[in-house]
Amino acid sequence: MNTNDDFENKRLMEEIEKLDNDPAIQTDEGAIKTKNPVVENLIFFGIIIAVVFGVVYLYNTKDNSGRLEKVDVSEYDDNGKEIIYDDKETYQIDEDYNIDYDDYDTDYDKAEKTFAEQKQNIEVSKNIININKELILCIKNNNKTSIPNVYVYAVFYDGENNIVGVESTTIEVLIGEAERYITFLKTPKTYERAETFITKEYFGDSVGTILNDKINYKVNEDEKGNLEEIEIKNNSDQEIDVIEVSVIYYGADDNILEVNNNYCFDVKKNRTDKINIYGIWDDATGEYVDYDHYEVKINHAIAYEE
Repeated sequence: MNTNDDFENKRLMEEIEKLDNDPAIQTDEGAIKTKNPVVENLIFFGIIIAVVFGVVYLYNTKDNSGRLEKVDVSEYDDNGKEIIYDDKETYQIDEDYNIDYDDYDTDYDKAEKTFAEQKQNIEVSKNIININKELILCIKNNNKTSIPNVYVYAVFYDGENNIVGVESTTIEVLIGEAERYITFLKTPKTYERAETFITKEYFGDSVGTILNDKINYKVNEDEKGNLEEIEIKNNSDQEIDVIEVSVIYYGADDNILEVNNNYCFDVKKNRTDKINIYGIWDDATGEYVDYDHYEVKINHAIAYEE
């Protein structure tokens, strides 16, 4: 491409722009420009140059037969082997790596069917309103096997059967033959009834290795017998990524006042971590609430897969 031609084109376009913006060639209203033969000639000359460049480009992209040259868009691996995409969406990247989405769909359907059977043995065993007027549900898994990624949500209705609130939460793993408390922190201030629905957030592999049986704990109390600290010991031979512990507070008549969840993270093997406990508080008054006794439950201890 001729550099001088490029320079000349640029100069001509700059001249055109100057003339377009020159108020001297506008009428008194400033809206209609008078005809200028110099401008018209420059525009015509620019169009001719553009057409010539277009013809030259098309000519250079043709082969000797006058047809457009075919471009090879095939994909090849590191060994020069062409990558073939078949109708089953099995991608042959190399001999050691295949993605077969038919198998994935089969595993998904199998997991969905398994949970449908497990769900029949999951129940809401307790329905509680805590001191802050929040709904607490006790979800009991009567299956012998643990179930990961359980999705629970509550729909709140008023007296006229209108929905006044919806809230959801995920239980990372529901341990077999165990109970798990969940609190709906966005419970409406007033509602008539609540319906609970249990499903799964997704039907995939397990969240990791469940090590509840490798955990023990010790509680430390103050002089009044109130819980102050929980020491969590990892007795396994691997690091545990997350440990969830519930503290259930009871009144004198054995009614549940509150359930608080507490966590430890990245607890190395044969090591102990500590959780500080601050009791329960009335959100409306900001005052500490006395309780009669408490219970500590290990909800789950999980080592995630690498």
